[in-house]
Amino acid sequence: MSLRGMLEDVFTVKTTLACPAFSATFDVQELQRIFDNLISNVQKYAAPDKPVLLAISAENGQLNIRQENAVRKLDASSEGYQIGLKSIRRIAQNYGGRVEVRQDDAMFMISIILSEI
Repeated sequence: MSLRGMLEDVFTVKTTLACPAFSATFDVQELQRIFDNLISNVQKYAAPDKPVLLAISAENGQLNIRQENAVRKLDASSEGYQIGLKSIRRIAQNYGGRVEVRQDDAMFMISIILSEI
């Protein structure tokens, strides 16, 4: 099931796919791990009344997976351990990529760059 399919029951998911011909070798299980972590983070922390934005693009030999969502108001006991983000960073580094995260009280954005191998 796709990221969109797993979240549509609770969240509005808006996707943008801009992938021209792109060829790379990635471990499918590692890509699945990235999406599993994104799904988990949305389910735990995203505001269900706001859309989740997912954009996937390829440019200059890099695959970019970008996800943005409004942050649900959480109490102090809901703090995460960021294990999912650490896992995503490790996978991106395995592919010569990087992860950029921006977060404040209202919004969360993650951009995962994977280089063509």
